[in-house]
Amino acid sequence: MRCVGNVSTPTTIFSNLKDIEEEWLDSEIVFLFKDLDKDTIELNFEHQGLTPKLNCYEICDAGWTHFICTSLKQYLETGKGVPNLVE
Repeated sequence: MRCVGNVSTPTTIFSNLKDIEEEWLDSEIVFLFKDLDKDTIELNFEHQGLTPKLNCYEICDAGWTHFICTSLKQYLETGKGVPNLVE
C-alpha cells in the first residue's frame, strides 16, 4: 500500500493495495479533507474501484460504513472507537 499525500494536504490516497482481496486490486482508498471553519474539518471517503458488481461489495460497504461513520466518529468524539465489528 502506498500513501499519496498526507493530512496536511486536502487529499490522502492509498493506492497499490497488496495482500488484499483480489477484487480490491487496482482500487484506491481516498480521504478528502475540507476545512469548514477553524474547528471543523469535513472528511469525505471513497473506495474507488469498489462497485456493486463485485462479490464483496455489500460486506465492504458495511465495513467501511462502520469504520468511518461509527468507529472513527466515536473515536474523535470520545477518544475510544470501536475498531472491531465483533467484540
